[in-house]
Amino acid sequence: MTEKPSYAILRIGKIKSLATLDAVEWHNTRQIPAGTVEGLPPPEDLAEMSGTYRERFARVLAETGATWEQGKILAVEVLVTASPEWWEKAALNEKKEWWKAQLRFANDLFGPGLIAFTPHVDESTPHAQFVGLPLYRDIKRKPGPKPKTAEAIQRRAEEEARSAKIWRLSHDRVFGGSAERLADLQTTYHGYVKHLGLARGRDTVGVGIKHTTLKHYKKLLTQMDRDLAREAAEQQEERQVLDHYDAELREKYNRFHEDRLDLFRQEEEFRIKRDALDARQDELNIRESKLEARVKLFEERERELEESVLALRAEALVEAEARALADQRRIEADRERLEKRDQQAQLREGELATREKAADVKDEALREEGARQMTIAMQLQVVSGFFTGRLSGRWDPRSQRPHVITGELSKDDKEALSQPWPEWLKLTVRRAAQMAAARSAIAGKVRRIVASLRRRRKEARSASIAAENRITQAAAKEASAARLIAMAQENEAAMVEAATAAVSRISNAREELKLAEGARDVALSDEAEAKRSREKVEGEMTLLRDELPALRTERSDIAASVETLRKERETLENEIRHQRSEGKRLEEGRRQLERDQNIHAEATARADRSRQLVEDLFADKVALELDGDALRIDPGPAAPQRDPARIARTDLEPWVMSIADQHRSLLLALGRTEEVEEWLKKTRASLEARYPERAEELRKDQAEETKELDRRLFRQPSGVDGVGM
Repeated sequence: MTEKPSYAILRIGKIKSLATLDAVEWHNTRQIPAGTVEGLPPPEDLAEMSGTYRERFARVLAETGATWEQGKILAVEVLVTASPEWWEKAALNEKKEWWKAQLRFANDLFGPGLIAFTPHVDESTPHAQFVGLPLYRDIKRKPGPKPKTAEAIQRRAEEEARSAKIWRLSHDRVFGGSAERLADLQTTYHGYVKHLGLARGRDTVGVGIKHTTLKHYKKLLTQMDRDLAREAAEQQEERQVLDHYDAELREKYNRFHEDRLDLFRQEEEFRIKRDALDARQDELNIRESKLEARVKLFEERERELEESVLALRAEALVEAEARALADQRRIEADRERLEKRDQQAQLREGELATREKAADVKDEALREEGARQMTIAMQLQVVSGFFTGRLSGRWDPRSQRPHVITGELSKDDKEALSQPWPEWLKLTVRRAAQMAAARSAIAGKVRRIVASLRRRRKEARSASIAAENRITQAAAKEASAARLIAMAQENEAAMVEAATAAVSRISNAREELKLAEGARDVALSDEAEAKRSREKVEGEMTLLRDELPALRTERSDIAASVETLRKERETLENEIRHQRSEGKRLEEGRRQLERDQNIHAEATARADRSRQLVEDLFADKVALELDGDALRIDPGPAAPQRDPARIARTDLEPWVMSIADQHRSLLLALGRTEEVEEWLKKTRASLEARYPERAEELRKDQAEETKELDRRLFRQPSGVDGVGM
């Protein structure tokens, strides 16, 4: 038995509108669900262009300069494949060679007009569908009136032959409108794949096979027998009914097709929205984890800064207390030494009687020193007022004195402000505002120094009064001595006798003078000791003045550190508030996301429920009936064991009822069509029995009418001829 040959198959379809071009794209790229085989890879466009078919069409027109007139053919879709038997037995390298041949054929056929080449391996029979613009090169015609003379015609032809070629768009020019051109195209395509063992189908050009139309068929029937006029009229009436049902079914099928497209678009929108929501959820989770990490880092940083501040404050407090304690002990020791020396000076007060002049000088020096110390003490009181906050003001560089702005001034304070200020006190007053941290310790020191100076001033005044008393006593003694001398002069003669006594007294006086000189030496020694004590006090004041810059620097450093820590704390608090606000916003976004997810889940469930119900309806698994605000679901012929159910209309998509109505009308129309077909079969059987010599012709006409009926009932939307498998 001869093996059945495998054929090379080629079909072409015209595309007359951009809407049809979109439909072709949706079918080729599976945006419209097709009868694919599960598990096979989806189609992939191999054309070297990007964008939609519309964009590619516009790009080719722009690049070539061709134009398209509304209503004419804008593109052609070609379907190429082979017999299913060839795909079953072909080797892998033969299949690869077949695909390469299809791509070469597509490029050779359309050239720059090829906008899509899509292999479909996800269907039962692999095939390729490619779309191209019917472009051809033509001479650019010269504008103007046509020449009339032979010379002008020849000259016009030569000029046009030399002119540049342009691209034009024409289906008739590329593919032609005759059967011979289409047969040549089939032969050309066969040349690309004949080496793979594929045969060309039988060429029907010139055979004389013609299609008999329904009108011609009725005319023949009328000519054969006038008796069939009534039956022919009835048949014509039935045909009109069929045409009516055909138009109604086609319209409903188109609506059903549009509803399926809408359903597909809704599913894609739901999927895209769900993916976007999932991506947003992931992004929110990542941002939330980062914010939590930053908050923890800020809290740790804040805790470290607080510990550092506490440590610095503790160290500064310990150092300040240690220095204050050392200063207090040193001043107490100095005070004890001064008290001892003062006691020693009091023991020697009796010996100072003979040092009147030295006492005067010392008293004057002590007065000056006391006045200076008093001025310094009053100025220190002013400085103390700045340290303690009793006074506030600024340093006046013009007068070289402090200028008090606020605070109550005593008489001593006003007098101290009017006196010249030592350099060390000038510096102290300038920096008084920066000595807040060491104010208490220095104020205590100043109070103790002022008390000591006042005590010493009081002691100096007591010593001065005692010296004045001694001077008075010395003057009285001197007057008494003068009186004695006068009496001695008057009684010189009488005193000759007492010369020995006088010499003795002189000797005694000399002894007293020596004693007075000794007392003077002791007083000088005391003065030197007092000078050394004063120098020591001045040294201590110098040490205090030397310590002031360090204390001021330390206070400035501590104040700067505290200010830095305060700013960092404020920054951290602001950041924490911002993070908390961001956390609240993220929480609100999460709640909104959950609400959107719930809405999306409900919409997806409603769409899935509606789609499954429609699929069961068209598979005859269920029958739908409207029951008030609900839809009653009864078992269908394909699933009689299914339990009846009832579902609210709000749980389904609105288009479900429209599709159910269309399905019900479709079933009624199909039933009516079957009745008409049955009647036509009986009529043709009667005609065959009556006219046996026309039986073969009647069967051919019946086959053609059946094909025409199937084509009109189940053809694709208008605008695509012969597209698809």
